[in-house]
Amino acid sequence: MDDQLVQQLLEWTRNKFFGKYRGLVTDNNDATNRGRVKVNVPAVFNELEVWALPCLPYTGDNVGFYTIPDSGAGVWVEFEGGDPSFPIWTGGFWADGQLPTNEQGSGATPTLRMLRSEKGLMITFNDDAEVLTLSDENGSNIMTFEVQSGKIKIQANIKVVVEAPLIELVENSTHPLVFGD
Repeated sequence: MDDQLVQQLLEWTRNKFFGKYRGLVTDNNDATNRGRVKVNVPAVFNELEVWALPCLPYTGDNVGFYTIPDSGAGVWVEFEGGDPSFPIWTGGFWADGQLPTNEQGSGATPTLRMLRSEKGLMITFNDDAEVLTLSDENGSNIMTFEVQSGKIKIQANIKVVVEAPLIELVENSTHPLVFGD
């Protein structure tokens, strides 16, 4: 390469930011409702906060996986084409002690996967036990699907309500329990 080409390349990359940078969400109330979060990325912007578009695994017209981090959450930030005018948040990271736990207090592991909301509502996938669980924070209301035993268990703190014009328990049984018209 000649010196002029090297100089042009250096000049072009001088204000480009490639790779991932640690950021902190400062606001998640996106007025455009597109999943943007306002982030602070000290390594790039010092104290300046900017709105970053999401990079999500599934989106489309009226469909998608919409999970937006709360203010104070750590996120990874990249820049489209390296241009700091076009920030993108691409995922998050946990600080020490922030890993989610299930209703029994067990922390997430590679075989105990969780999706947990800020209020403690969660879906837990336990691949070792082959159990899927939907529950509240302390397990007062819980639905468990046990794959090995073919069992579904519903527990509620107050009441379980099943609504349908016809409810049939033990389908195709010799003596099914049928409620309704």
